[in-house]
Amino acid sequence: MKTVYLNEDNTIREIIPEYALPPEMWYSEAFARRCVEVQDDVEQGWRYNPETGQAAPDTRQPGPESPSAEDITLDMLADHEERLCMLEITTNTV
Repeated sequence: MKTVYLNEDNTIREIIPEYALPPEMWYSEAFARRCVEVQDDVEQGWRYNPETGQAAPDTRQPGPESPSAEDITLDMLADHEERLCMLEITTNTV
């Protein structure tokens, strides 16, 4: 069995090394409360099922990707260009 640390959504965030067992001795009480034992073939990122006590690869659909820095910059430039155009239109019509 391996001891793992779970995120709030029961995703395995960290596999605790054997030299750091028991977690209560090496980690904070809050951290140790989020640790459980699972089967040996577990990997980071798997989901833990508290009903069965087993972990399995995460089969949830990934959420939308965060926009890249380039996408954010391009959006900001487009907004800025639109504002400049609107400013030119309003100053030329007066």
